[in-house]
Amino acid sequence: PTRRRAARRRPSACRAMGDEEAAAVPSPGVESIFLTGGTLTIVGLDDMGPGLRLKSVSKETLLADVQYRGAISDFTIIKNQIGKADCESLWVRYNEDDVYGDGNNFEVAVTKAAGEAFEMEDAERAVAAEAEKAAALLAAEEHKPGRKKKVKPVSKPWVSLGSELEIAAETLVTDKHPRIVVQVFRKRSHFGTEEKKKKLADVDAITLWNSASMECRPFKEKTPSTYFSETDCATQAVPSICETATQATPGVSKPMATQYEPRRQVLESSIQSDDDASREKLETSQKLKTFLDKVNPRMRGALQQNELYDIFTDDFASLADNESGLGGGRNGGSTSLVEMHSFTSLKYNKGKAVSCIDWAPDAFGVVAASCVETVSFEAGVASGGVSKRGAVLVWDFEDPIHPKFVLEAPHDVHAFQWNPTNPSLVAGGLANGQVCFWDLADLLKPGDKVGSGSGSGSVGMSSGVIVSGTTGTDKEKQVPVCQPKFVSEVQESHVSCVTDVTWLPPDVGVSKPRGEIQKVLNPTGVTNFFATTSADGKVLFWDLSTTMRKDTKRRDFFFNPTYKIALGRGEQSGAMQCVKISFSPELRPPARDGSVSANASLFFATSADGEVAQCDFVAPGDEDGSQAGGEHTKLCVMAHSEAVRSIARSPFFPDLVITVGASSFKLWREGQAFPIFSSPQLPAKLCGCAFSPTRPTVVFIAKDDGVVETWDLLDRSHEPYLATRVNSTGLGPIKFWTPQPGDAHFHKSREQLLAVGDAGGVLHVLRTPRQLRKPKPRELERTEAFLEREAQRAVDSVERGLQREAASASREDAVSAASVGAAGGEEKPAARRGVRGDKELSEDEKREAEYMALEQAFMVEMGLREAPMKEE
Repeated sequence: PTRRRAARRRPSACRAMGDEEAAAVPSPGVESIFLTGGTLTIVGLDDMGPGLRLKSVSKETLLADVQYRGAISDFTIIKNQIGKADCESLWVRYNEDDVYGDGNNFEVAVTKAAGEAFEMEDAERAVAAEAEKAAALLAAEEHKPGRKKKVKPVSKPWVSLGSELEIAAETLVTDKHPRIVVQVFRKRSHFGTEEKKKKLADVDAITLWNSASMECRPFKEKTPSTYFSETDCATQAVPSICETATQATPGVSKPMATQYEPRRQVLESSIQSDDDASREKLETSQKLKTFLDKVNPRMRGALQQNELYDIFTDDFASLADNESGLGGGRNGGSTSLVEMHSFTSLKYNKGKAVSCIDWAPDAFGVVAASCVETVSFEAGVASGGVSKRGAVLVWDFEDPIHPKFVLEAPHDVHAFQWNPTNPSLVAGGLANGQVCFWDLADLLKPGDKVGSGSGSGSVGMSSGVIVSGTTGTDKEKQVPVCQPKFVSEVQESHVSCVTDVTWLPPDVGVSKPRGEIQKVLNPTGVTNFFATTSADGKVLFWDLSTTMRKDTKRRDFFFNPTYKIALGRGEQSGAMQCVKISFSPELRPPARDGSVSANASLFFATSADGEVAQCDFVAPGDEDGSQAGGEHTKLCVMAHSEAVRSIARSPFFPDLVITVGASSFKLWREGQAFPIFSSPQLPAKLCGCAFSPTRPTVVFIAKDDGVVETWDLLDRSHEPYLATRVNSTGLGPIKFWTPQPGDAHFHKSREQLLAVGDAGGVLHVLRTPRQLRKPKPRELERTEAFLEREAQRAVDSVERGLQREAASASREDAVSAASVGAAGGEEKPAARRGVRGDKELSEDEKREAEYMALEQAFMVEMGLREAPMKEE
């Protein structure tokens, strides 16, 4: 590029040099210029070439490039001509043949007349090209090897030439000759033996021709041969056709009308009179207004129910089944998970694994998934730890081929979640520890929702939205791409990749310095706070209410966390490598008197070392919140042998959570330092878990071998109730679609959908069978009894373990004391006898000494003998 830029010369300079070989010069208003590939990409002309020779570009774009890049810009040499142009759009033409001989590859029309000349020349060139193409096609058609065109047959009337007589003559062959009857006789004695059987064998007449063995000598047939002719006959049966018609004349139209007069209720004192004063008094009565205001919404709801009917309602789904047991699958019903949809993108998901899944809160059939690269440690070191751009793909059931939205990010998105009250906001955590969020309001038309529209081509796009995928002529394949609206600063973000993102309940805020829950004066029902965690052991709380008020035009794109806490490992030293967090359902705004639930600030946290901790994000005491992270961890238990990859909370029991790690899953309750239920060790590793949204005793487990297991803890707790293979590769996170009662799609909640991600970057949507989604009679009560029984069993097991440990410790102490006493008592006889005092004992003598020590300890423990005194 430097050599070419040095070779540029203005057309006027070329004419001043008097170059005799330059046969052509630019026309008035035309400037010859050399444009590099980078310049073409910046101004949007990178698609120009032999296929696209002429294109217009705005005058402001060229001047902005000159102003932004200065002398580096290729348009600097004609800056004045561009500024003096008498039109807003300038035409740029590709100079492929270098007609001016100055080494430039483009021409720019800086006047309106020159631009019109460019357009006219381009139109003439297109017409000439079309004519040349048509002539070439005609010439090629003429030079084709000789092929005679088939002449269409012309229908002519039937003319008889006597063929019907020939047809009548060629009749079918009939039996004109009498049939020949042949009788063959054989003696009875010739049957049975092998030698006699040979007399009936076939013999060639030529080989055995003699007068002795031949019964009939060959002779020439004098009967003339008869030749038969074969006739092809055909028949056709044509049914008779009868054309009929009928006309139905409706009855005479009779317009009808009716008129009614509402009855007026009057006071008892004026029943028999039409007193207007009493009627007016009744109509203005406050009691009547209160009654009408009370029954008005009920009446409207009843009228709407009478007028509206859901045509997609499955009447058979509401029928009661014949299954009486809680197992459900032993009566012959279908209990398999059925895959309804699968989504993947070769552009964004190839070679990646699904890391996070979430459903759109206000739409049916809209699910989002993010994928991350699965590279080994050696590959990451070889690439220098550089992470590629990530994306969150939003899919719609109406278009399984193209994503509905693409939320791009500067790095891989390991975790994200929709805002439960404002579905246009999505918060995400990146691989480098930064936190960002997207605002989908820029992609939607005014009044639209995330679930509205008919696919990826029907979304209204506003300014600033990048559209990728195809050209403008293929609008049905355009995919809206949204960039992050705000990205956190690196200094205020996590050190390692963000592993979980969770929104707090509506109207819940966390304030400095101790992390207390903010008191809301005017509740709005809007969620503004969310929390993130990472392997660095920190939990950061972010506030969007102040961030959304930032001016994006001032390029203030960074936002900082409102509150930070560091989690420790309880009694052990070091920071907890957090993987997942789950806040308590009791987390609500303070009451009017400022009171808060005791467990409102508690939450579960899991680590990469297999730990499950119960923490409190409010700093204890009157401290300023800068204390060590271990004080936030109230309880930490080593639960699994490997990282706890998923945690889920039961929708029926708020204090019950499930964790999966290594090859088992466990159930926990708040305040207990041990699991109330532990599954047996499974042959494959577990990757994700989820509670059934309709059955309290059913849990779904995703495994590393591509199988989703369904456990019914009341039916069988030692093995899975159902195992369904989803894919041959390992699975990842799973999540149910759980509509809220106020959603427009709540009536579709009978169709229970489960989203499952795998290691190949494919998002699967499964439909659970009816036996697994319909609750059984008294299942909630039985589940609660089962949990209480398991909790008591776990407590008893822990107490018995402590008792056994205490007994073992006391027994070891007694044995050690008795050994010391026995050793002191044996030294005296040995010294007194003077025999074997210094000699090493044999094996039998050692065993005898051990037995005596145990006997001494037993006698002392039973109180039959006093413990020996130790000599000073």
